[in-house]
Amino acid sequence: MIVIAFDCEGVLMDSMPTLINLSIECVRKYFNIQNIQVAKAEEMVLHFSGGTFVEGFWEALEFFVPGYDMKKAEQCRRELLEKRAAVYKEVRAFPEVIGVLKQLSKDSHQVMVISSGLERDYIEKWLLKQNLMGLFEAIYSGDDGKKKKHIQMLRHKYPGDKIVYIGDSLSEMKLGDKSIGLARQTWQAQPLKEAGASVIINSLDQLLDVL
Repeated sequence: MIVIAFDCEGVLMDSMPTLINLSIECVRKYFNIQNIQVAKAEEMVLHFSGGTFVEGFWEALEFFVPGYDMKKAEQCRRELLEKRAAVYKEVRAFPEVIGVLKQLSKDSHQVMVISSGLERDYIEKWLLKQNLMGLFEAIYSGDDGKKKKHIQMLRHKYPGDKIVYIGDSLSEMKLGDKSIGLARQTWQAQPLKEAGASVIINSLDQLLDVL
């Protein structure tokens, strides 16, 4: 049996463009920095170390605003957290997701969501709204620790089974027995490959052919 673990944001959930733009707006507002480029922010996300959303915020802030003012940073963080909640109420799944998940379920694979950056409540509400909840065997969220711990939990639950991980960040490319890098933009493919991805795909439509 193959255990298939999906990252959530950027893989199942088409949330990253909205969150990146929201983050840039907050940084511009509180730190009066106008020259932050979306492309640079996307590169930062690719290199993200895979922690919680708040850890990612501090990591990104240090990258874009070294030596930042802590009071302003706290105000920025609070506003971003408040606005982030609204994003997950509206964001949709990528168009190919439901078809791929239904086929994996039909083929009797064990399918999981693992996410360090999202709390369980966000994931469950979003999956329910997208009619995807019944297609997953289990959910491992930021409430359960980081992705490395999630994979350890899966190995304990499914001893001897092959774990395939699908993600879009460099730090994730050695998590599974086979890690598949999802490069929705062409420039992401080479860094993901160099980080250890077994296979690179451009859309989840291609997943069924590379398992």
